[in-house]
Amino acid sequence: MDLTANEAVLTGESMEVSKSVELKDADAPFRSNMLYSGTEVMTGYGRAEVTDTGMRTQVGLIAKRLGQQKSVTEKNPLMLSVNKLATRLAGVLGVVILLATSLAFATGFQDPARPCDAADMGCFLKGSVLRAVVMTVALIPHGIPLVSTIMLRVGGLAMARNNGVVMKVSAVDYLAATTVICTDKTGTLTEGKMTASVVLGICQDDALGAAGTSVRESSLSFYPLKGLSQNGGVFPTAELTPLGIVLRCRGDIFAFTARQMLEMAMHELLHLAVIPMYTGPSVLSRLVELV
Repeated sequence: MDLTANEAVLTGESMEVSKSVELKDADAPFRSNMLYSGTEVMTGYGRAEVTDTGMRTQVGLIAKRLGQQKSVTEKNPLMLSVNKLATRLAGVLGVVILLATSLAFATGFQDPARPCDAADMGCFLKGSVLRAVVMTVALIPHGIPLVSTIMLRVGGLAMARNNGVVMKVSAVDYLAATTVICTDKTGTLTEGKMTASVVLGICQDDALGAAGTSVRESSLSFYPLKGLSQNGGVFPTAELTPLGIVLRCRGDIFAFTARQMLEMAMHELLHLAVIPMYTGPSVLSRLVELV
């Protein structure tokens, strides 16, 4: 076996890893003589034996460990500030209740609609506590939740106007409190892949090609790239939908779907042999015969 694999889905590293039959690093979490589910073979050719499937693969073990983690809901900076304010406000209001109760009891304040007897101290104390609680409730800022919600919604709308996708309102507060962002470009901001999206050069009905030459439509019957995958085979059915080759000639556009490419390749090419691609000369050859 002589091949390299991309294990970024497991390790986060975009560099290709060389694989061999011999075990070179027995203590490593990802051994060099093992191919892992979910990874991609980049170069080379080999034959492997399946040892684990499903939840017993490395991807399955990671999923199992993630499922065992307890759900922890972190509070955003705004909620932490609001909770801190509420704690301090509760202490202040507690002091206000004590002072108001003491003052009302000392002055003999009572409800005019329900006056207390002069000797009924319990009635005086009850009335003093009720007056203090009513005054304290009036001091509580009930508009804080409404104001904070409106602020987050306005921030979310501002991000949406700048093409920002806000899945949770709390993300606006996190972004506002962020000073430094550390991120890995490959695999996070990019996919670490290069894909050809447009092919130029073959035109229809004597139109001028990219090199200024005239090419008839019959030339489209054989195209070197149609329907052939990077490993020398033919695209399987699962990969037909998103693929296609666009041929542009002076504004004239031909879009050949992958299914049409596959049908043309199957009828025109007779596969005879395959010369596998090794990690040295990065070339895979397939011997075909036009029929």
